[in-house]
Amino acid sequence: ATITNNGVVDAHNVQVQLTDSKTAYRMDKVLDVVPKGESIKLSTTWKAAYPLDEHNFTLKIDPLEEISELDETNNHAYKLVTVRGIADLEVRESGITFDPTSPAMEQDVTIAVEVWNKGDVPAENVAVHIYVKHSAPGSAEALVGVQNIIAVGNGASETIHFTWTPDVAGTYTMRIVVDENQRIEDIEPGNNEVKLSQYVRDLPDLLVSNILIKPLSPVYVNQEITVTATVMNQGETAAQDVVVDFYLDKVSTETRFQQGFIAIIPSEYSRSASGSTIVVLDAGLEIEDRKIIVVVNPEHAINETDYENNEGSKFISIKENRPDMELPGDKINITMGGSPVHSASAGEKIDITVKVKNSGYGLVHQGLINFYAVDGADRAILIGSVREDIMDGQTVDASISWRVNVTMGNYTIHIKANADRSIEEINLDNNDASIQFEVNAPTPVITIDSFPDMQYRPGQTIIVTGKVSNQKTNGPINNAKVSVHLFENGEEISTSSEVTTDRYGMFIASLYIKQGVEGECHVTVSAIIGDKVQESVAQPLNVKTFSDEGIPWYVYLIILAVVSAAIIGFSAYLYKYGLGRMVECGECGALIPEASKHCPKCGVQFEPGTVKCSECGAWIPSNSASCPDCGTKFITEAIEGDPHMMKMRKQYDSYVDAYREEAMRVMGTDYSEGKFPEWWKRQPTYLSFEQWLSREEERLRSEGSLCPICGTHNPYGFPICQKCGRGLEAPKTILESTPMEKPHRSLRRIIQNIGNKQSSKTKERSKPPADEDDQSELPEEPKA
Repeated sequence: ATITNNGVVDAHNVQVQLTDSKTAYRMDKVLDVVPKGESIKLSTTWKAAYPLDEHNFTLKIDPLEEISELDETNNHAYKLVTVRGIADLEVRESGITFDPTSPAMEQDVTIAVEVWNKGDVPAENVAVHIYVKHSAPGSAEALVGVQNIIAVGNGASETIHFTWTPDVAGTYTMRIVVDENQRIEDIEPGNNEVKLSQYVRDLPDLLVSNILIKPLSPVYVNQEITVTATVMNQGETAAQDVVVDFYLDKVSTETRFQQGFIAIIPSEYSRSASGSTIVVLDAGLEIEDRKIIVVVNPEHAINETDYENNEGSKFISIKENRPDMELPGDKINITMGGSPVHSASAGEKIDITVKVKNSGYGLVHQGLINFYAVDGADRAILIGSVREDIMDGQTVDASISWRVNVTMGNYTIHIKANADRSIEEINLDNNDASIQFEVNAPTPVITIDSFPDMQYRPGQTIIVTGKVSNQKTNGPINNAKVSVHLFENGEEISTSSEVTTDRYGMFIASLYIKQGVEGECHVTVSAIIGDKVQESVAQPLNVKTFSDEGIPWYVYLIILAVVSAAIIGFSAYLYKYGLGRMVECGECGALIPEASKHCPKCGVQFEPGTVKCSECGAWIPSNSASCPDCGTKFITEAIEGDPHMMKMRKQYDSYVDAYREEAMRVMGTDYSEGKFPEWWKRQPTYLSFEQWLSREEERLRSEGSLCPICGTHNPYGFPICQKCGRGLEAPKTILESTPMEKPHRSLRRIIQNIGNKQSSKTKERSKPPADEDDQSELPEEPKA
């Protein structure tokens, strides 16, 4: 303000007063002198204050009118001042945060900056700068980034975020500046900047500190080892998703046997990873040292301060302890009766011996050696097995006996050591040996079923039946070529067409008697098996020319009566003086005399005086008519020696013999006649005699006629029985023509195996299932 003295004298001690109408502001000042005719400038500082409005500033001179003046009206003046609001931006150290709070080198760090506005109006377009400077000497300040805040309201705050990736570990000075260029009117610019320090941690440093191998060295070939590696983090930062690879001998994809993972290893901490493998030896070595290598962070997926310490290794000794079964190819011997052979016939018994050496370092315990017969189609048939204990360096003889039970042809006798691979060996390539062997045709025995004691006439066709058996085994020979010949006075007068034997060795051929033949003739049968030809013993046959009138019917009745009386008388004689009552062996099913002490077929011995009830299993005297425990009555009548039934029994035995050969192949050296019945009953093809007889009767009914008197089978179309001459106009089978009665239970004889004084196990034949039509009414046969 300018104060002028318009008077004619000087004014002394002039009081000046300045006041604000809106506030309590007041300024008082005294001027010592204001010379006449002169002006004095007067100034003061006022800080704008609330309220935000027009402020009336009034200046008064000599407000108390203590100085006499010419004019008092010009001693005061006023001025209006408008007070408006402005921003006041501020940044504080407490408003600066880091994520993570302890950042690490080469790690993205998020910096959050909070900016306050303490002013009266919002601040717009607020620029925020962040600078960093490393503490290392010579380091320059670097700009991290600049971001704008659109607006910061008065009395409010806003937060912005920066991303910083430090490339060097150490201490940094962080400088944060708000409105660095002062583009915003600010009440107090001095609070727009803040400085702080931040430490950045160094990278991880992974080290393989220890390797532990279990079991301890030395270990044996093909033994599993477990390798445990301890990994330490010497760096300042935790390492995550750490990969640990395990190698054998060298680092490569082919030699890596395990890859382990560790989720996290904090700074200055250790964690472990494990891997397993089966150790082996190089060929021909007895002991060898192998190197176990462990590599951590193999692909450098984790940044570290030092990669040179990421690998560790340890040696382990591997020792050979496996055996090695070896079959020298030239050490196979085949003998028969002690003499070397290269061939044999079916049914002959040969011995096969092979040298087996253990060229390894450990014991062979119960090593399995299998012997096979391999045919031309490479089908291998197991013919025997043995097990041997062989010390290291020892050679033993492995032998089997084989009764040749294969068809004719050239075979390879193949021997395989360690056949079940139960022995862990050094080398499996030397476990086989072979030798060639030829199976020749068996020597056949031809049996012709006897002809009925009757005369045949010229022009008649006769049926010739019989069986071709192996001379060595008595087993049937199937597919043998058979022809039947008729001789008169040593001259062949008729020959049948060639037929082949069935699976039971049985054959059926028809032979025509030419016209003009009369008298005693002879029938022979020839069989061809491979390169062997065999002829049967001649069977006589009477041929007679009958008159046109024929034989009177009553002659047939007389012949029939005489034959029947002879059969009945002979059977009664056998029952009383000869064989007596026939029973069935409980072991093999053969019919034998009741008084037998052992079975002549299978060799089992019988326990005398005591039998076992087939109904309840109670032990009772052998002469009991009924069981005292359950009341079951037993059949006591003798079995009649019916020729037809005996013939069917013989055919059934041939049927079973075919499976006996199969049992020899399957059971090998364990086969015996005593064990065969038990094996046979377990087969799905098993048929008891009653079941087989029922099946054969059905077949015979469909293929021809059975004589209702004698039971002889006659070809289709024959008007009379070839055996007894009975008419066959209405043929019926034996089963249909015999009245049926409800059977009694039969005794089963308790048997005892040879060599055992007391039988511990009773073997019984299982009862055949009954058919719905006729088998349920069949009477049971006595069983031994």
